[in-house]
Amino acid sequence: MRISITGDKALVRTLEKHLKAASVSTEASKNPGNVTEQAFGIVEAATIIAILTGAAKLVEYLVLAARYLQAGTKQKIHLKSALGTVTLELRSDITPAELLSMLKQLDPPP
Repeated sequence: MRISITGDKALVRTLEKHLKAASVSTEASKNPGNVTEQAFGIVEAATIIAILTGAAKLVEYLVLAARYLQAGTKQKIHLKSALGTVTLELRSDITPAELLSMLKQLDPPP
């Protein structure tokens, strides 16, 4: 499953680092950042494409990236796959269960 990930440049780069460390394929987006990021209040946006086997694996890497956020702050991240689109609000104490629940629409049906 290919998932486009757009968000704050630093957060996306941190997530990309964790994905690559876990040997998850990533590639640069052909359309990095667009006007929709302005709605998130993102000053400098970045987009990568991650190739994953399902939303459950993505949860692991999102939790790792969220741990780098300053306590009390939130970052929006926009995820898009062929099955749907979801905007998450990450915070440093987000749980895997919360993320998995939010990502259900990106996972293919059994």
